[in-house]
Amino acid sequence: MNCPNCQATLEADSLFCTSCGTKISEEAATTQAHEEHAVEATPTAPSAFVEKSKGMSKAYWRFLVPAIKRPFDSSKQTTDSQGDVANGLITLILFAFLTALFPYVLNQVLYNGFFSPSFWNLTFKPFLILLISMAIIIGVVFLTMKLAQAPYSFLKVTTTFATLMVIPMLLTALANIAIILGLHELSAYSVLLAVMLLSLSITATIVALAEATPTKKRIDNFYSVVIVFVMLFIIFALMGEAMIEPLINNLIGDLF
Repeated sequence: MNCPNCQATLEADSLFCTSCGTKISEEAATTQAHEEHAVEATPTAPSAFVEKSKGMSKAYWRFLVPAIKRPFDSSKQTTDSQGDVANGLITLILFAFLTALFPYVLNQVLYNGFFSPSFWNLTFKPFLILLISMAIIIGVVFLTMKLAQAPYSFLKVTTTFATLMVIPMLLTALANIAIILGLHELSAYSVLLAVMLLSLSITATIVALAEATPTKKRIDNFYSVVIVFVMLFIIFALMGEAMIEPLINNLIGDLF
């Protein structure tokens, strides 16, 4: 605590200043003590945020490495715990965002922004559509597993699928980086492979869940895959008319 008159350093319970003799009121001492405490406490807030961010980063890295080395085995070991769900959602959101961002980066790098569709139409709308599409994929797989009497929660299906989507997510990141560096062929192959692995991930999710099922399933794995893809074909055909076609029309309208 400091003297309000001469700013000399005093003890917290001082009644008079030892330097100038000024009387220290109780109210002033209390106010200054609170201010000093507030100043000392302030730096701890960002520190807690930084520590939490570091913890999340380390947790995601621990999830990422096994998913790259052994994606199928890792997918069978995931659970519906909060940590696995958080890591899975991060992966799916990154995949959707990086995929939707690719046309924007392509336009900026190759055509110097010559084509001028809005960021909303070119990136944000496709991002939302991709998120909805992946939610539908997970929902269809979940329903099929229910029909096959495989006792898995929706979150378990989500984490299994998300683990298998780590490689496609990294490929979309590579595609964006490659196009910026001028590696056009690598970028194109990365996008194509990511799309192919998306379909493979759906099938692998069904097989991974089926193999981890302790009881005998009512539906064979082959027919489970057929059911999932037939249902997805019907749903996405309807979505194409309701959502994708208007999006394409908006993009064409922005171009011309």
